[in-house]
Amino acid sequence: MSYLLETARLRLRPLVPADLDFLAEMLGDEAVMQFYPAVLDRMGAAAWLDRQLARYARDGYGPWLVEERDSGRAVGQIGPIRQELGGDDGTSVEVAYLLHRAAWGRGYAIEAAMATRDWVFAQLGEPRVISLIRPENLRSRRVAERNGFRVWREVLHAGLRHDVWGMEREAWLAARARASDIPGRTSSPSFGVPPMSIAQSILPEFDHEMATTRKLIERTPIAQMAWKPHEKSMSLGQLVAHLATLPGWGVVTMAQTELDLNPPGGEGYKTPSFDSVEGLLAEFDKNVAGSRAALAAAADGDFMVGWSLKNGGHTVFTLPRIAVLRSFVMNHVIHHRGQYSVYLRLNNVPLPSMYGPTADER
Repeated sequence: MSYLLETARLRLRPLVPADLDFLAEMLGDEAVMQFYPAVLDRMGAAAWLDRQLARYARDGYGPWLVEERDSGRAVGQIGPIRQELGGDDGTSVEVAYLLHRAAWGRGYAIEAAMATRDWVFAQLGEPRVISLIRPENLRSRRVAERNGFRVWREVLHAGLRHDVWGMEREAWLAARARASDIPGRTSSPSFGVPPMSIAQSILPEFDHEMATTRKLIERTPIAQMAWKPHEKSMSLGQLVAHLATLPGWGVVTMAQTELDLNPPGGEGYKTPSFDSVEGLLAEFDKNVAGSRAALAAAADGDFMVGWSLKNGGHTVFTLPRIAVLRSFVMNHVIHHRGQYSVYLRLNNVPLPSMYGPTADER
């Protein structure tokens, strides 16, 4: 199979007739198609696929299938699609994206959208790139915002009102220049050392702290999950569950610009419970992998975007994403890891080495 683009976690390739089963399942999902004119049955999905294959012959490109690199599993489709906007705008290339419901919440849409945007500017030489988004489609609006797009105007598309989000080529070039010109960076012509990106600087620290944390979770005494050092303290089970889920907040930090722990009129955040070490480790590994991939895929400019923590609609803090990652995610993990090491010690569980050998390993 020939792939046009690869990102940290995804591969993008042209659609083929064999993709019909996946497309029929995705395009037949009411939740996925909420902001489209209609849900498609298998015959409708086949007709849709035929139209996209016709685009390849007419325009030389069209929507691509999005696959996970690790599993090879299809997770969605993404543009580019040439759209006729009418008026003085003529035609523009759209970054159009649609993900299978099982792939929601992982940051795949923005990862694929950024790669597609860059491809359109770099390979097609387009003066602008757009996305047509229904005003009430908040998920797609957030992706467009993170992609550097801004609302230009309103159009009637497929009989429905859409906002035209877009980016001019000059803005794209300027953003790329800013991302490669971070204050304080220096390269050494004498030694040929290239400048280090923010992701490259933070990932070794992330990997080290997560590996250390995993060693503690491995030693969880399941029989003591209800134990507390004090009546006002979290139980051992609650604390280790929190420790297993915290790394996943890195995905939320990079995929969104805010998080409300108790949104007005909505369901508040709840830490899941676990009844086995295997379950804890599976959750922890999943969250670490997701956050690591999100960090690796991010450009330097992404780390400078403001991010807010809210509780019941009230803003607790607003910081650049890089500060949130270090304080709210990584330091948060380290804090509770230290707390958990005390829980384990008080339950006579031998502690593994962290920043050096413990009394149990000397």
